[in-house]
Amino acid sequence: MANTEPNIEQTARNIMLLQDVFRKHQHEVEKKFDISYLEMELIQFVLKSGHLKMKDVADNFFIKLSTLTTIIDKAESHKLLKRVPSKEDRRVVFLEVTKKGEDIYNKYVELVKDITERLKSKLGEEDFNQLVGASEKFVQMPLI
Repeated sequence: MANTEPNIEQTARNIMLLQDVFRKHQHEVEKKFDISYLEMELIQFVLKSGHLKMKDVADNFFIKLSTLTTIIDKAESHKLLKRVPSKEDRRVVFLEVTKKGEDIYNKYVELVKDITERLKSKLGEEDFNQLVGASEKFVQMPLI
């Protein structure tokens, strides 16, 4: 019977190394688009989820509403997101992505597609398809 521990140890190391890769990616996104990576994540989340209450956004990102307010103030000053008061309940505030926020997000999507194309050409078709299958399982798996 083959010993699988080295594969588990190596995969665990690689997952930790991927954290560095993603952190560098976040830094490059911040430089390229002149916004924080959290602002990019907020844009992506609001676009994906639609008209959202600020409380729902704060809950999704596991941050306090007061912290989100500070982040949204900055995103509004960059004209990426805007607050929209509820017509039914003036205590409720929704978030929407502005045209500028959508434009930046679309450029970001193109950047990610370009990175993916380069990865595919470096790995080759078979390895790339295996990565796609494994990554789909990975993102659907509860980590804790």
